[in-house]
Amino acid sequence: SVPMYNFSVPSTLKAWIDHVVRFGQTFNYDPDQGFVGGLKGKRAVIATACGAVMSAQTMKSMDFLAPYLRAVLSFIGFSSVEILSLEGSNSDEQIFSQSQSIANERIKQLAASWF
Repeated sequence: SVPMYNFSVPSTLKAWIDHVVRFGQTFNYDPDQGFVGGLKGKRAVIATACGAVMSAQTMKSMDFLAPYLRAVLSFIGFSSVEILSLEGSNSDEQIFSQSQSIANERIKQLAASWF
């Protein structure tokens, strides 16, 4: 799980990612294929939390958290990256509750399909 800080990942998670995403270890380069992730077939489920409602039209363009995490994990080979977003924790109690319900339902679906 990860909170959104200033529209993106916290610095500690960014530092961890910089230690994990390493040429020759978690990705390589092939002249014919380009960059190739070394962690093929892995799946991730990420729960994000944000005080604002990032799915609102006025905020969508400022969400760098989910796209960044999806991009970096796909880059190193993850075949599936599921993002569960909890929104509105500081601004909209109804949307926060609704996002919790959606996330809980999706977790049940994922658990049933993975095990």
